Amino acid sequence: VVDRVRREVVVLNSNRFNVIDRILLSDPTSLAMSPDVTYLAVTNQGSNTVSFVDINPASATFHQIVKTTPVGKGPTGVAWEPDNEDILVCNEADNSMTVISSTSLQVRKTVKNQLNAPFEVAITPRQVGFSFNRQVYFAYILGRNGRVSIYESGPDGTAGWGTDDIVGQPLFTFPNPKAIQPDHTNLQSGVWIAHEQALNLDGEIVGPVGTGAVTNMVFET
Repeated sequence: VVDRVRREVVVLNSNRFNVIDRILLSDPTSLAMSPDVTYLAVTNQGSNTVSFVDINPASATFHQIVKTTPVGKGPTGVAWEPDNEDILVCNEADNSMTVISSTSLQVRKTVKNQLNAPFEVAITPRQVGFSFNRQVYFAYILGRNGRVSIYESGPDGTAGWGTDDIVGQPLFTFPNPKAIQPDHTNLQSGVWIAHEQALNLDGEIVGPVGTGAVTNMVFET
């Protein structure tokens, strides 16, 4: 659990929910766990870094920070790609997204195309044998302006088949966006978006001001 006021990640026992450890960080803001449950990536918004905490109980560095990686300004939302290739970090203060290699825990690319105060990101698996069968993964980056930017993974270049960049934005605008999560029940590529004021299927606002809404957005073949 992130306790930003005390600048800690608080570790709870999953059965009794009592505190078993506290890990001090510079400004913990958001976190993501690796698919193999060995590392925790924690964004530090105030220090423009991502800290990697060892969460493998069999490791000699269990519950210790093993790497701190500089990223863009004001990092907030972070997501770990389901196939353990990349970690995507939203840099809200400089309208960018950092792509970190999960192998080296080093920055491999910074993306700035079509981003406006990105603060949350969700990733769906590589499309191998499902949906468009493109052999790429898609990430959905939610901006404070209510727009979603879609990132397509690589590999890029002459021998690649992906762009490794932002490829566009749906026309919908989600009023006062709050959060975004993958839709794990859909075999296309989809996400759930929490925001205010419900939309209809044409993207028009139909909900009253101040009310909450959740929208399911899906790529369909």
